[in-house]
Amino acid sequence: MDCSFPSLPFLKRLFLTFVAGTVTHCAVYAQAPPTQRCGTLHAHPFAHSQPDGIAARPHRPDQVTVGRPTVPGEGNRTGDLGHSYTVEPEYHVSPGGHFKIWYVTTTEDRPGAGWPELEDADTGTVPEYVRQCGMFLEESRRVIVEELGYRPPPTDYQYHDLYEEMDSDDGGDGLYDVYIVDLPSQFSGYTRPEAITTGAALPSYIVVDNDFVESRRSVEKALDLLRITIAHEYFHAVQFGYDAGEAAFWLEQSAVWIEEQVYDEVDDYLTYLPSFSGFLTEPWLALDASNGEHEYAGVLWPLFLEQRFDRDLIRIIWERAETSRALEAIDEGLRSVGSDLASAFQEFTTWNVFTDMRADAERYYEEGASYPPVELSDLHEPVLPGASDRLQFDGPQIPAGHYPEHLAANYILFVPDSSLHGGLRIEFTGITGAWGVSVAGSGAEGSGAADSVMTVPATRGSVTIEVPDWTRYETVMLVVASLERTGAGYEYAYSATFDPGLTGASRPIAASLTTFPNPFYLSGGPATVRYEVDRSGDVGLALYDVRGRKVRTLVDGVHSQGTFITTWDGTDDEGRRVASGVYFCRMTTGEAGTRSEVTRKLLFLK
Repeated sequence: MDCSFPSLPFLKRLFLTFVAGTVTHCAVYAQAPPTQRCGTLHAHPFAHSQPDGIAARPHRPDQVTVGRPTVPGEGNRTGDLGHSYTVEPEYHVSPGGHFKIWYVTTTEDRPGAGWPELEDADTGTVPEYVRQCGMFLEESRRVIVEELGYRPPPTDYQYHDLYEEMDSDDGGDGLYDVYIVDLPSQFSGYTRPEAITTGAALPSYIVVDNDFVESRRSVEKALDLLRITIAHEYFHAVQFGYDAGEAAFWLEQSAVWIEEQVYDEVDDYLTYLPSFSGFLTEPWLALDASNGEHEYAGVLWPLFLEQRFDRDLIRIIWERAETSRALEAIDEGLRSVGSDLASAFQEFTTWNVFTDMRADAERYYEEGASYPPVELSDLHEPVLPGASDRLQFDGPQIPAGHYPEHLAANYILFVPDSSLHGGLRIEFTGITGAWGVSVAGSGAEGSGAADSVMTVPATRGSVTIEVPDWTRYETVMLVVASLERTGAGYEYAYSATFDPGLTGASRPIAASLTTFPNPFYLSGGPATVRYEVDRSGDVGLALYDVRGRKVRTLVDGVHSQGTFITTWDGTDDEGRRVASGVYFCRMTTGEAGTRSEVTRKLLFLK
């Protein structure tokens, strides 16, 4: 079994395997790559990634030729996803009366063809595979519509006259139509919206594979794949009732996520994480990347949103998606729960540190121990044990294509020398774009130290984070997240230095604030603002003029405990140069009722 990190040299891989003193439990997460996946994006007539990251929305009924398996024609009519029935189909109505399941009992399309026990051929009864399909559809609808509160898909039969005008099939009634056919081996099913009317909300139909024999395992495994495929595809049908032209990444990320909500015990999503392009294997790719793999392994994003906030948040985002593009809808949804896209994405990048051996099911992903470790951009360990004068690390040393795209990240690992007592001072400089910088320490065995995360919200300049008593940690991870919403190749630099005097005893026990140089001369470069946060919570840092008017917001977000540095270049929030004079730098920490405040005077001279 290959448990390697593809882009790290062999010795680094070997070191990382044993860095915590135990062998990485690769068998838990290194599952076989998925043999089949959703074909919805392949079949979708208009949900394709656009340069601005949003799919083109339908606007004319004649945009697409409606083609169900009951309509004569071959693969070119379905995007090479299948064919039409060659014999007259039958149908079975699901137990709850919401679905009409179409099938044939002969030819290669017959349900359960690869599993004799699921066929019930020539018995005059409904094949077992069809009955199972009906139960899974009703279970999926119950969870998605009745429990989670999503709207059911639009009914096709309400547009019956339009279907007749187009000489197309609408199933003949108001039940939702599902077709069982023999799909190409790489696809498990697909959902196709029908642009039969104007607007973003469209009716649709589902096609699922007839036996999942490609799994080559067992009837039980085939039925598990049928379960999660039906949940996945039915959620696509629900999505198309909100916005059928939504961005590809959000269509698939949230559809894989719904599999966990309906059939948590199957855990099929784990097959994507070690083998597909995603936040753990290629973290430098954008949140909304669409390359045929990232959309599926990207399920970590909605899983984070659910576990960090609430699973209703995914529905709120889909409700916002009716009128907003995907990233805007996500930002709006997050603001409704007291966060925003930039803050949540930065926190998400720190969650991705705590997988595999670093997993913490109480604080981070519930199933994080089954995830592979995040791919590193740099690894720094002591050059010589005990040589404190050699502990200076600079970077990054990465290929140009591995600098983060928008809403993407790099991970840099530092390994403390247990023989050197002191701390690590990390200086980060954002060269282009806005950055969220975090440091995550994984507690060393026997040290009594818990995992710790220190964060600095969005910055376009330089910040410093100090990690005192670094031997408390097995590893120290620098996480640099691009918080831009578009673009790629954002650049940064960092320098990390061991300081023997950086210990817990040397740190203030309360929040503090220092500005230097003071006076601050424009010709001498930006002013540095150093601030200490004594406990995790909200932190605000702003500059005011002598009349009490706010001039510039430097920091506004949630911080963990730690020491941080930011800068001021003598401009206001609009980027205009301010006048010479006295300004007051004020830091507030905590929430209403427990809020504390520290103010320092700063003289600005041009």
